[in-house]
Amino acid sequence: MSRRRLGKLDGLMESLGRLKSVWASQGIECAVPATHVELAEFEEGHRVCLPDDLREYFLRVNGMARNEWWQWDDDLINFYPLAELIRCEETAGQTARFVFADHCISAHEYAVELTSAAPLSGSVYAIGSGPVLIARTFSEFLARYLNRDDGVLFGWVLD
Repeated sequence: MSRRRLGKLDGLMESLGRLKSVWASQGIECAVPATHVELAEFEEGHRVCLPDDLREYFLRVNGMARNEWWQWDDDLINFYPLAELIRCEETAGQTARFVFADHCISAHEYAVELTSAAPLSGSVYAIGSGPVLIARTFSEFLARYLNRDDGVLFGWVLD
């Protein structure tokens, strides 16, 4: 494994740990982590490939638990477990977007773009009045979310 990839993985693991801590401080429980089998079934069933960062997120966090009620963070964002992702929009070629979170009971939704072959996208869009690119990768989305970036929290255009 290259040093660059190891560095990215270290940064991702730090972000995932921070995400769990932030949610725990808000009384939010993470869902049961997805398994490798569930990830493979998702990829096969939807004919897409998950980028490494998104794969690790589902293996370690997998959205917010569904207890008696759905959970939201302090900004009214709800993150879905893998089993609840919604295929929302077909785009050109072998690309599809999947909703993985919503803001304020779907005032807008967050969708990740997945492809069936390399290069894997993983771009994140706010879906509301139209798709708006808000992060080029799931890792970038996560870092900006954790830094409470208004563009991510409220679905504004990526600078």
